[in-house]
Amino acid sequence: MEQHPIPRQITTFEFKLIGFLTLKQFIYLTIFAAFATIAFFSTDIEIFKWLGAGIVFGIGLFFAFFKYNDRSIDVWIKNLVTKLFSSSQYFYHKKNEPPTFLIDIAQADNSRAATHVDAQKKLSSYLEKIGIHEKVEEPAPLPETPIVDEPEEAPVTETKPVEVVIEPDAETPYLFGVVKNHKGSPLPNILIYIHDSSEKVVRILKTNHAGAFATFKPLVDENYLLQTKDPGEKFFFDTMKLDVTGPVKNPIIIISRELL
Repeated sequence: MEQHPIPRQITTFEFKLIGFLTLKQFIYLTIFAAFATIAFFSTDIEIFKWLGAGIVFGIGLFFAFFKYNDRSIDVWIKNLVTKLFSSSQYFYHKKNEPPTFLIDIAQADNSRAATHVDAQKKLSSYLEKIGIHEKVEEPAPLPETPIVDEPEEAPVTETKPVEVVIEPDAETPYLFGVVKNHKGSPLPNILIYIHDSSEKVVRILKTNHAGAFATFKPLVDENYLLQTKDPGEKFFFDTMKLDVTGPVKNPIIIISRELL
């Protein structure tokens, strides 16, 4: 009995349909035998008859029976041609679906994106000038107490609210404010969408680590709606109405309506 390795490659197995020849081998031999016959009768010189016919039929035998690494010569030629005429450079094009909180929002053009980046830089410079920072009281150390059945609860520390103060000599933004939770702690990375009277998004702002947001580009005098969203969907906010008639002098305070 013939021994075979396990597992055996059966996907490329070819059945011998014509004697000991497969269908592909039989076709190759038939075609090249016809060409060899044509080469034999194409000249009257005896030596060239047999030499030409032998070479042509030898090529047919080469195509029919020769294999290298279990691949026939026609497969190698096909792979060579494909490699020569295929592209040698590939470029990756990133295609990501937009986040869920931006699906229903009109995409901003490049000029708005550049304006947003410039406003973030100006906001950072402005906050450094006016010295906005968050102060957190350090909790008092717990006294050493013996182990009891019910442990005592650790004291809850409160965070002081952030106060925005405008200095006369500082470059003031056109519109600015702070986003906080119900405890008064500032919330970073919160998105503020500014809609005009036609419900079109004219500005998208984002709070920094201190919960502050601002825009230095003037807005047209009209009534706006401020829609605040948390990308993490942890905090929720009510939509606010804002009547703009020139630069906003006082900070806009936005507080989440979550009680947990």
